[in-house]
Amino acid sequence: MSKEKETFADFKDKVQETCDNVMNVFFDGKEYTVEEGKDWSETISKNIIEELTGDDGPKGYKFMVNTIVFPKNAATVHSSGNCFWDPDNDGCIRSKYENETLHALSVIFFAKA
Repeated sequence: MSKEKETFADFKDKVQETCDNVMNVFFDGKEYTVEEGKDWSETISKNIIEELTGDDGPKGYKFMVNTIVFPKNAATVHSSGNCFWDPDNDGCIRSKYENETLHALSVIFFAKA
């Protein structure tokens, strides 16, 4: 299949694997601190974008990444997102990471360019 004809369904699993890997590698061995949490969320979003827009990433798509990192003892966190798009070509995935001290969630939106 030609890269120009790819749909979201064609590469969804590979993107999910890539994003999960970015989270797992980055957070391996880290413990949550308030001071580092903000920087971590920015770094994760940047790293995911770099992976998705690299040579092996899907072509002809725009990516939007939102990442939150919060301590495991946080009472409650609610997050929501919504888009209007073409379900045949656009999509969304979520990548989660959890350890003894933190939760992290990245939401990645894809829109055909």
